[in-house]
Amino acid sequence: MVSIALLADDRPNWRPETYEMGLWGCEVHFRFPTVKLLDFRERLAELEANRNPVAALVLAHLAAQQTRADPARRLQEKLALTRRLYDLGYSPEQMRLTFRFVDWLLRLPDGLRTQFAQELRTFEEERQMTYITSIEEIGIEKGRIEGLIEGRADGLREGIILALDLKFGDAMRPIIAEIQAITDLATLERLKAAIKPAQTLDEIRDIYALTTNST
Repeated sequence: MVSIALLADDRPNWRPETYEMGLWGCEVHFRFPTVKLLDFRERLAELEANRNPVAALVLAHLAAQQTRADPARRLQEKLALTRRLYDLGYSPEQMRLTFRFVDWLLRLPDGLRTQFAQELRTFEEERQMTYITSIEEIGIEKGRIEGLIEGRADGLREGIILALDLKFGDAMRPIIAEIQAITDLATLERLKAAIKPAQTLDEIRDIYALTTNST
């Protein structure tokens, strides 16, 4: 068994390689190898050519460090990294798992997040490969978890609105206020389940209209 320290910080000269502890004459001295992710900035071409998903994650980590103060550049880096996943020939499941991590590392402000989703949807339609716009499902699931943990429906509503925007575009704008007014978690869960198979916004409206009329 070998222990390796993965150093993900942005300090070039910080390279610990030992750990020591002592108490009452009992001492432990532990030496370990390290991998400094910052060193891979000089090996980007090698990472880009590597099909191992870990290489994609290292690229995303480095991009996140370099674009902390530049959201516009971060958007372009995130789009490039995501498109690259398709070129590597990953399975749909590999794509989704890798994308979840890329999405977490390269977080975008709200406006750019919507732009990213729209450009990704266009890209997937051109490739005829809808692997990630189950980014819809990722957004909904994140919202569902946040909503349940916090005891509120806020996160779930946000996920539903994002998913509807990704699927129907500007056509869904008139129902945003209606969805924001829904407080019943059971109704929101039914909405979540209905988004993927729904072909029209009327099908979505029917779900919460029935609940409203019954009350």
